[in-house]
Amino acid sequence: MSDKTEVVAAAQVLVSASSISFKANSEFKTATKSAVGLYDLELEHEHDRNKLVIHVTRNNTVDGTIEASMPIDKHIQINVFGADGVVADSSFWITVRRIGG
Repeated sequence: MSDKTEVVAAAQVLVSASSISFKANSEFKTATKSAVGLYDLELEHEHDRNKLVIHVTRNNTVDGTIEASMPIDKHIQINVFGADGVVADSSFWITVRRIGG
C-alpha cells in the first residue's frame, strides 16, 4: 500500500442565516443548507470512501464543534453545534484527502 496522500477536494464555505456559498472551491459540485447547522456538500467525482480522510474546521470565534460524514453517493453531510450542543450556523473549511495509490 502506498503511503502517499492526495487532496481530492477543498473549500472555504460561507454560511449565513439564509444561504451557503463557496468562497473558494476545488472539486465540490454543490453546497446546500438543509437547516440551521446542517449542510450538504456534493463532490464532483465518486471516490472509495474507505480511502478518504475528511478534515473540517469551523470558522468561528465562538466555541462549538463540527463533524462531517463519510461520502454517500458523493454527498458529505456537515453538522455544526454551538458550545451548548445546540445546532448553530458557522462558516467552515473542508479538505478531503485520499490515502494510498
